Amino acid sequence: MNDESNNEFTMLYFCMEEIKIGIYRHFKGGIYRVVGMAIHSETQEEMVLYQASSNGLMYVRPIRMWNEIVERGGETFRRFEFIGDEIT
Repeated sequence: MNDESNNEFTMLYFCMEEIKIGIYRHFKGGIYRVVGMAIHSETQEEMVLYQASSNGLMYVRPIRMWNEIVERGGETFRRFEFIGDEIT
């Protein structure tokens, strides 16, 4: 990797919104573990890499969606709520 490419990656990395590694509850009730962050190779969109506690499947979701406030049944919720560093 040349210096120019490395600098570009560093700038993108530091632009990422901060998502704490740990366990989250989805507003519908599922429990997920954030594994890390990623950048979409084509669009450069910032993504959250996470794993379902129920079946171990891995998923990615754009950070903008991860941090959304959603409305359901007249109530508002964070799409994902941080609940701890590890499943207890």
